[in-house]
Formats: sequence, structure tokens, C-alpha cells
Amino acid sequence: FSLKCFQKVKLFIRGGYSFLETLYLILFIFSFFYAFKKLLKILLKIMNLLRKGIAEAIGTFVLVFFACGVAAFTGGDLVATALTFGLVIVAMAYSIGRISGCHINPAVSLGCLIDKRMTVKGFLVYVLAQIIGGLVGGVAFFGITKMGNITLEGNACNTALGYSGDLSKITVGGYIGSILLEIILTLVFVYVILNVTIENSGAGKKAGLIIGFTLTL
Repeated sequence: FSLKCFQKVKLFIRGGYSFLETLYLILFIFSFFYAFKKLLKILLKIMNLLRKGIAEAIGTFVLVFFACGVAAFTGGDLVATALTFGLVIVAMAYSIGRISGCHINPAVSLGCLIDKRMTVKGFLVYVLAQIIGGLVGGVAFFGITKMGNITLEGNACNTALGYSGDLSKITVGGYIGSILLEIILTLVFVYVILNVTIENSGAGKKAGLIIGFTLTL
């Protein structure tokens, strides 16, 4: 294409094209390169968003595989589960944080969306990636335990609610209390993340540790 355009310009110089025809040709060339530049920018944005989505999927996979795996393996042991969640967050914050911000939690992504730190399109990609990563992590852990004939201690959620086979032990108040506690803890967690990740927070490189220890608590 460039060769043809060059030949046409040479033809104009030799008097084969009128001035108006050559002007149209030049405008066409500029329009072509402008459209190519715009297309390249769009492709780069898509690739960057895809890269972030992959990072979120990997991070969520690691979180579910290790942290939720420890919870299921130990029957919801408080110390082991809390430490694993916190340490996984620290590890992921310093590994994929530079790529995607290490949300690996739809609540964190929602907080960033509300705080106008990401677009709706980015939010949807993040949440989809997190769901995929979490699902694959859960399936992988369950599959490995089945292949190894490992008996899990039980459902960590049931253990936390005090359910051990008797449905009468699960009350409406227990469910409501659990939901309220989850909401409060999630709000605190997201609040900490949004505040330690702003430029003037003073947390700097310690932000990952602060977030990890907050989740541990």
C-alpha cells in the first residue's frame, strides 16, 4: 500500500495527477494511519485489560486453592485459616498487585468502581475473572483430595455456625448474625484497602502487609 501511494506521489510530481487529486491522496493516507493508530490503541487496551483479568483469575485461584483449602482441610480451624488467608493476600499483593491491583474479591472491585478507580467494563472483567479463578481453584482442590483419598474435616461454614449434623442447631438468628458479621468485616476490609492504596496514604510498599494482616484479623 505504501509503495503504491509513493508511486502515486511520484506520478503527481511528474505531472500525472492534479493538485486536488494529490491532496485527496494525502488526506487518505493520513486518515488511514490515524485509523490504524486508533485501532492499535484499542487493541492495546483490550490486551491490557485481558492481562489484568488473567492476573485476577490467577490470584483468586491461589486464594481459593490454598486458603479455602486449608479451611476445608482443617474443618475451619480459626488460626490456620486466618493466617493462610492473610499470607496469601500478602503474597498476591506483591506479585500481581503491580498488574491488576490484586483485588481477587468482587467486594474490593465494587469498592474501586464506586470510588471511580475503574470502569464498569473493567469491573465486569475483574468479577468474571475472579469467578473463573475461584471456581477452578475449588475444583482443583476438591479433585486433588479425591485423587489422594484425603478425607476433609468438614464444611468450614457449618463448623463456624455450630452445625455438626443436627439441623436444629442452625437458627435464623445464626444466619442473620453471620450475614451481618460478613457485611461489617467486608466493609472494614474494603475501607482499609481503599485508604492504604491512595498515593498520599503513607503506606507505600507496606500496603500489601497491612491489607494481608487486616484480612487475617
